[in-house]
Amino acid sequence: TDTYSILISELRLQKIRAKTRVNHEEIAATKRLSKVLEYDEAHYPHLRDGHAPKAAIASLISVVGDVHASELSAKLIRFWIVKRQKKGVKNSTIKRHAYSVKALLKRYFRDQEIQNTDPFEHVLIPAEERSPDHRLPFNTGHLRAIRRYLDSSDRVSADSRAIITLLMHTGARPLEIGGLDASDVILSHPVPHVWVRANAHRDIKTSGSERRIPLIGAALDEAQKALLSASVGPLFPLPCRNTNGLSARTNKALRAAGVPKSRRLVAYSFRHTMKEAVRSAEVPDIEQKRLLGHAAGSVADGYGAPAGKLERLKQHLENAMNFMGDVEMSIYEKSEIIS
Repeated sequence: TDTYSILISELRLQKIRAKTRVNHEEIAATKRLSKVLEYDEAHYPHLRDGHAPKAAIASLISVVGDVHASELSAKLIRFWIVKRQKKGVKNSTIKRHAYSVKALLKRYFRDQEIQNTDPFEHVLIPAEERSPDHRLPFNTGHLRAIRRYLDSSDRVSADSRAIITLLMHTGARPLEIGGLDASDVILSHPVPHVWVRANAHRDIKTSGSERRIPLIGAALDEAQKALLSASVGPLFPLPCRNTNGLSARTNKALRAAGVPKSRRLVAYSFRHTMKEAVRSAEVPDIEQKRLLGHAAGSVADGYGAPAGKLERLKQHLENAMNFMGDVEMSIYEKSEIIS
């Protein structure tokens, strides 16, 4: 009887161990990179930038295997980057994919309450390549054509008109405007402004990118109109809240306005235009960084109120608008100039 009881107990113990092992294996499988991607697709479709995360994870798995997310180390990331470079993949593509994986893992670790170090923390991601295709600012001829199109054409949608006008008057990154929430547009303040910050529709590039940008001129008018149409939730429709959809929409409008077709003259050119304008207006460097969301250049830059005085920023913006498009014409190819 005792022998029989011992055998029964041993069998039960083996079953418990087997069941526990299966459960652990099932739990572990949910942490593999492929499963993390599936989780992100299901829970964060609004934060995904087209097919970039899927392509990035597929590339990573092809090099390091479908490892557990928590096992991904800086060494494996560096190995992946080197392999991609040896295959001739552009540094700009590697950088975009690396940022996609980094953001995806950050969301997953946060949601699963996993205490894990950032595997990208000590990895030098290749810088964006400077090539003949780097973006250029718009000149006065381009801006004149764009304004004429926005003012007179019945083919441009209200959303595209608002986004392009806001880009022109703020110097913000395209997705910073396309992904605005209605609550990010502050009109009750003595200086109406947009609050560029992470929200439910899109993240921001870095923590230093969070800032408040005064709304002036036509940008204030368009912001008011946009709020009438969307007083709660996202300010603009879904295609405007991811890079590919927003670029396609804005660049189509730019070509319709008469801006020559060029990979150097695109929606992001508004940001370069504003950068040139604030330089020409001799806006202090620290104020330029506050307007454009650039990182502080020194420890001293980080002291004081990070947002700056909105009234002073508004004055700088208004002054800079007098220099919009005032750039050296020799930077353009002949085909990029409106005659």
